[in-house]
Amino acid sequence: MGDMYKYIFELRKHWEENKELKAVIVDMTNDGGPNQVTKPDIEEDQRRWLISLCLHNVVSPALRTYVRSIVEAEYQKYMKSHKIDAQQFPNYLKKYPPTKKDMNYESINNNKHLPKVNRKPDLVNFDLCVKDAVDYSKLFLQSHMVHYTGLDETCDQSVLLGIIANMDSFPQIIKAAADKLRTEVRNPWAHVNFTEWDTVKYQNCFQLMTQVIKNMALPRLKEIAILDELTDWKANGLHFLNGTTLGLEFLKSLTQKCKDLATYINGIEKTSDTNFETCRTAVANISLSLESCVQELNKKYAQLESRTGTQESILLQVSKDFSDVKSAVVQADDYTNQLRKQVEVGTEDTRELLRNTRFDIEGMAKDIAETRIEINILKRNMSYDRPQNMPCFYPPNRLQNFIGRDFELDGLETNFASHKGKVLTQVICGLGGIGKTTIGSEYAWRSAGFYEGGIFWLDAENNESMANSVQKLPIDTGTTGQNAQETLHKTTRWLSMLQQKWLLVIDNVDADDLSETISELILGSWRRESKGHLLITTRRESAQAEEDFQVSADFCLT
Repeated sequence: MGDMYKYIFELRKHWEENKELKAVIVDMTNDGGPNQVTKPDIEEDQRRWLISLCLHNVVSPALRTYVRSIVEAEYQKYMKSHKIDAQQFPNYLKKYPPTKKDMNYESINNNKHLPKVNRKPDLVNFDLCVKDAVDYSKLFLQSHMVHYTGLDETCDQSVLLGIIANMDSFPQIIKAAADKLRTEVRNPWAHVNFTEWDTVKYQNCFQLMTQVIKNMALPRLKEIAILDELTDWKANGLHFLNGTTLGLEFLKSLTQKCKDLATYINGIEKTSDTNFETCRTAVANISLSLESCVQELNKKYAQLESRTGTQESILLQVSKDFSDVKSAVVQADDYTNQLRKQVEVGTEDTRELLRNTRFDIEGMAKDIAETRIEINILKRNMSYDRPQNMPCFYPPNRLQNFIGRDFELDGLETNFASHKGKVLTQVICGLGGIGKTTIGSEYAWRSAGFYEGGIFWLDAENNESMANSVQKLPIDTGTTGQNAQETLHKTTRWLSMLQQKWLLVIDNVDADDLSETISELILGSWRRESKGHLLITTRRESAQAEEDFQVSADFCLT
């Protein structure tokens, strides 16, 4: 139910943020009035979309036909040699024979939705039968990429290029060309790198697309037809960029293709009105429920604040009670000595009374010790002030109304405490917005007394925030270098030589590829002999985090 509420919230947010896009799409489906003026030259973003249309209309159809035949042939091969269409656990094709890489059975037969066992896929209950070539192709891709239903229009450029990169049956020459097309054309287009899309970039993209078509070794007539179509797109696009009359003619054709696409999108939006209204009504109801919950929480928070004023007096009373108990213990000791003298006389009753009294005293002492621990925990968890005598303490401000998450916090504390004198890395995995940063911050505040060497915090959400975090670290440690790289080296060396325990939190490590700085911090050799702990938060799934950060599944919290 929580996932459904989250989905509806995201749907509402997406709708609100894209009202302008909806207006543009509706406007594109209209023919336009006599006052409309076409601008002959286009900006970088428009060049980017021109390349996208060419990829979608020319290159992708050719790739689908080419990939389909090779995937089907390899599927038939392993169906005969390994019977992958009827395999069961534990006798199944675990690794791809040519490369020895694991095959991703989570991607087929809804296996991904089966509950995990100890945070690992439940392979015993997986449906491991590879029913056709489409399912076979999914074994080479990450689970979030396998939403296509066939090697047809539902199969996009990213999937096609991923299949070519990971399957051994494709010739090396096409694998190299496809990888270059992915890294230099498709990925920059998808990642909205507007500044790259100048005329030179535009021409280079067409050269790469032409090279991919030639490396497919298609029948001669088909290859000529596709290359002619690419040439038309390139030439007309250049006319379009230069604002010539031919460019304006091409603009009409291009506008019609965009209008057709907009009409299709607008049609989908209209057919979804009923479902959307249902979702919007549900969101409204949920909002009312949330407002009611917030009011109730505010009421309880006010009650807690009223109690805060009395807690100091309670603590003083507890201290007084402790003194009284201590005095009672002294008196009990005197009484015990008297009883001991009576025991020496040899009365059995006195011996029994002495034993009972001793048990009572031991119970009282145990209760006193537990009370002292609870008082310390209460003081620690109530503090929102920076710890004194701790110059290196960088976590975000403590969340004053933090409640719950005891399971995650206890897990972090237990694992780190069991590796008190040696380095250990733990990872908090999960979707954005579930509170990973909050859990890391709360653990840092609660553990201030445990890490005498300091608690450090780095924001790895993007390169700029990471660079700022690294530059702030040396302020208290005195490890500033002449540049960022030297500063990082001096700081990590200082940490590795620190004799007290320390904690380094690296927040929001979400990028698919680890930067050089983050790789050095997480995997660098400087940590080997250190006495520090690393805590990472990331949107990666647990299995991906284990591989990227080289940690055990036992130290990945989800």
